[in-house]
Amino acid sequence: MDRTLTSRFERKYLISSLVADQVRHIVAPHLQHDPFSVNAVGNKYSVCSLYFDNQELFLYNQTKNSEKNRYKLRVRSYGDAANDALFFEVKKRLNQVIRKDRSAVGREEGRKIIDAINSGRPVDSITDNAALNNFLHLLRESSALPNLRVRYMREAFESRSADPVRVTLDTDLMTCPSPNAELSSAEGDWVRVPYRGVILEVKYSGDPPPWVQNMMEVFNLTNQSVPKYILSVDSTPHLSHVANQQYGTA
Repeated sequence: MDRTLTSRFERKYLISSLVADQVRHIVAPHLQHDPFSVNAVGNKYSVCSLYFDNQELFLYNQTKNSEKNRYKLRVRSYGDAANDALFFEVKKRLNQVIRKDRSAVGREEGRKIIDAINSGRPVDSITDNAALNNFLHLLRESSALPNLRVRYMREAFESRSADPVRVTLDTDLMTCPSPNAELSSAEGDWVRVPYRGVILEVKYSGDPPPWVQNMMEVFNLTNQSVPKYILSVDSTPHLSHVANQQYGTA
């Protein structure tokens, strides 16, 4: 499970494998592997997300245009077994602050919700699940439907103390068109998303601790835009064609 802070600042960087090894060394006194990394081979576990968007790629364009207030809609999973939950997520950016609202739903129930969305059937509000209702509200508002899956391997670190800090190292980014709301992290025509290095994400609430600031200075890290959904759309021919038309580059 991605135990990311629900309200936070988020900084992303593309770094080399060598720098990633040094980052592991620097974070060790302050952070520990999260429960899923602890139990995973090589401390890396699979993350698979089904993203939603409309035909004009409205949510893609929000990020592409660097809109200060924007959101993404996705259903995230950490395995394909029948008892592996589905996490309905709204990831919002409000200026510089990231807010993630998520709802864990049993796989069978989640599959029914997604199938209803994909077929255009109405999905009733769930009175005791504000996060899921918010997801469904934004889905209707943006006319979003299942679009593509994004998969990668994650090594995650969380705080040993009360410091609200989380660090992740993501590799092996892949994508797969998923107009029929496929959820499997294995099945499908997966293609590798071209980028160089390791995606480092540093997430924290309030001011970053001194050791985080020092790490950024030591490696001369400059915050970069490394949006996995955008990279994945750009790597999917029929979607990149739509995106290029939006920007007059077709």
